[in-house]
Amino acid sequence: MMWILERSLAWLDKILRWYIILLMAALVVLTFIQVVARYVMSSPFTGTDQLARICLAWVTFMGAAVAARRNTNIRIDSIDRLLPDAVRKTMFLIFDIMLLILLSVLTLKAYELTQMGSSQDIIATPFSYAVMYASILVGSMLMLLFILIRLLHRLNTPGSSPQVKVN
Repeated sequence: MMWILERSLAWLDKILRWYIILLMAALVVLTFIQVVARYVMSSPFTGTDQLARICLAWVTFMGAAVAARRNTNIRIDSIDRLLPDAVRKTMFLIFDIMLLILLSVLTLKAYELTQMGSSQDIIATPFSYAVMYASILVGSMLMLLFILIRLLHRLNTPGSSPQVKVN
């Protein structure tokens, strides 16, 4: 049963990485088009900056989800190395539990924000703000899933290293 979960997570991780690559490519192209149109043709396109913002929001939250999956969140670990192994394990458990609480609240608030944004159109695009806010919702749900799995792994594997890294 556990191998099915691991294969599914690896598959999801691969899809997320390709999605981020596509979003980054779109972001670069949209920004380049906007710069060329504005400074070379002196006639900027409408909507490209808004589309770039949407891409940036999605890249940010999907990237955060991948970082949560791989346990490469930004953190200062200078003190961690000085602590005994048991204290570090406990600290990482508490950290994951706090992250679960924070991400639960973020997911609920992102859902409310996405609902609110559905009635607000983004100027010069065919999208509403729900598209942009959905990045927060999807990203926080993915992070919630990855942190929960990491926490369960830490609790079920007594001899595991304090810093669980997943490839």
